[in-house]
This record gives sequence, C-alpha cells and structure tokens, in this order.
Amino acid sequence: MLSKSSQKQYLKKRTKKLLRSYHLFNEFENPEDLHKMRLEFKKISSLVTFLTLININPKLKKQLNAIRPIFKKAGLVRMAQLNLNLADKHELTDIEMIEMQNAVLDNHLMEFRMNYYDNTEKLSRSLKKINRGIVRISEKDIKIFYKNQINVLADLLKSADIETVLHECRKRIKNLIYTYRLMPTKLKNRVYLNVDYLDEIQEEIGEWHDLAEAIILFEKHDSKHIANIAILHIHSEIKLEEIQRLVNHFKIKVKAK
Repeated sequence: MLSKSSQKQYLKKRTKKLLRSYHLFNEFENPEDLHKMRLEFKKISSLVTFLTLININPKLKKQLNAIRPIFKKAGLVRMAQLNLNLADKHELTDIEMIEMQNAVLDNHLMEFRMNYYDNTEKLSRSLKKINRGIVRISEKDIKIFYKNQINVLADLLKSADIETVLHECRKRIKNLIYTYRLMPTKLKNRVYLNVDYLDEIQEEIGEWHDLAEAIILFEKHDSKHIANIAILHIHSEIKLEEIQRLVNHFKIKVKAK
C-alpha cells in the first residue's frame, strides 16, 4: 500500500521546491533554476498521472491541466536557451539564427516574468487542490499499473520506426522512475523495477534527442557546416543503435534483479 500521508508529504516537498525555484528564476534568471522548476513539475505530473491511470481521482488531472500552460511557457524559454547552447557547443556561426533565438528568448522570458505573481497564485491553488484529492493506493493496483505501463513501453520500443516514439517512451519511463522512487522500500522490493536500467535508457534517449535538435538547427540555419551535419547524423545513428541494443528484451531486463 502507498499511504495517503506519504504521498502528501512527497507533494508538499515537490511544491516547496517548485515555488522556490520559480522565485529564484524570477529574481536572477539563472537557467538552472528554470530547469529545477520544470523538473519538480514533471515529478508532480507523474504522481497525478499515476493516480489518474489507477482511477483514484480523475479530477486531479483537471487541476494539473489548469497549471500546465505555465510550464509550456517555461518550456519555450528553456528551448530557446538550449538552442543557443547547442549553437555555441557545435560552433554554429549563423548570426541571423542566433539573433532570432535571442529575440525568441527575450519575448518568452518577458511574458513569463510579467505573469509571475498570477502564476504563483494559480500554482499554489491548484497544488493545494491536488493535495486534498490524494488517497491511499493498494499494492494490487500499483502492481497492475506497472505491469500495464511496462507492456505499453515494450510494444513502443519494438516499433519499426522507433525514432518517432522515443520521446513518448522517455516521458513514460521518467513517470515510472519518479513514481517508483516515492514508494517505501518494502513496497519497492515487492513491486520491483530495475530503475538503473530505466534511467540508462532515458539518458541515452536524451542524448539522442540533443543530437537530433542540433541537426535541425544546422540544417535550417547554416549550410556552411555540411561536414558537421554529416558527422552529427553519424553520431545520431550510432546512438540510435545503442538504444535499440539496450532495449532488446526490455520486459526481462526491467524486472531483472
């Protein structure tokens, strides 16, 4: 069983960290604080998805959707920051592209900061409502949840066109990791997931995704670096092969002790 009190304590901790990171980002515009804020939201979202899929309280999803636009805007800010980092990392020299990304970043950043107080109020209100809707979850329901999610992931990872499903797989894997880690040790041992294996998969997919984003930037904005594009494509293909090797016999490995 996953107790009501442990879930509430987890949500309270995540909420405190989320609001703290938002406050720090609003004050100092440190990209790391924005990253931390979005990470806490993803952990909260994973808990709500977990509860909703087990059909504990479908209304919790409504409260999550009420604040999701805030994190979509945060994601746009983060994406502009990452694009500039990719341009710097791979020595992308297209001045027009860099200026455009800076303008995009400034516009999203200004809107995001202007709405800070309204957003903070919305976040606090919705997260309190989510907290009130939490109930305990039986071990049986938890085991059914993980079994179903592993089956879905196994099917997705067998896709002939695996590149099109990797982002969805990474989101599902992160949800499994976040929810598994909030459970007490005894329950973890009875349910058992090879979290290190799952974490390795999502890390590999993340690295592949960064390469894919770099390729898009090069191909759209800088024809001078054809050689770099070719090299990135090679690295992307190698990474994809590594992922396919890693996820072979996924259902066995994810339950292996």
